[in-house]
Amino acid sequence: MDEVSDPAISVLAEGHQWYWSYQYSDFLNSDNENIEFDSYMLPEEDLEEGGLRMLEVDNRVILPELTHVRFVVTSSDVIHSFGMPSLAIKCDAYPGRLNALSVMINREGVFYGQCSEICGILHSSMPIVIESVSLEKFLAWLYDQTSAQLLLPLTAARSFSSQNKKGLNINLYKGAPLQKKAERIGARTFSTSNSVSKNSSSTRCNTF
Repeated sequence: MDEVSDPAISVLAEGHQWYWSYQYSDFLNSDNENIEFDSYMLPEEDLEEGGLRMLEVDNRVILPELTHVRFVVTSSDVIHSFGMPSLAIKCDAYPGRLNALSVMINREGVFYGQCSEICGILHSSMPIVIESVSLEKFLAWLYDQTSAQLLLPLTAARSFSSQNKKGLNINLYKGAPLQKKAERIGARTFSTSNSVSKNSSSTRCNTF
């Protein structure tokens, strides 16, 4: 399969009637399982002040900025579509088939999308929310999803500064105990290309 970049993170997005589930296949929790969660639309009565009706969810997809990410899109039942116009993303989700797209978000922010394929009576109740955060915040979020054994000490994140966003080289290890697992599988390295400007992003969709 052709790739526009070497992704630092892979996220599986699976459509269901009528919600999305996500799996971070590069990271494990304290039970030695992939980090995964379901994402449902928030009912209007549960929205916080300023929340967007029919677009807000209970669990957002959290991603670090300036990082190449691969989404692998599929479905568990009927045809869905993973669509987010603000990131130039639209990829169909078919049962028993995997579609892949690559994206790099070049700034922090919250981006909203929806299922773009009529998939049943509650088709309009399948919003998608991606939140792009700094690497420090992403590491802290991962730490909350796992245990202290899983991730490198957050001192690595504290050493990160806005002056060295380019050429970023911070390692995340998958598995526990940390040292033994790291020796077996190596480290995940986040890197940014000097050719990428603050006003550009890249996407591509592949099928396999």
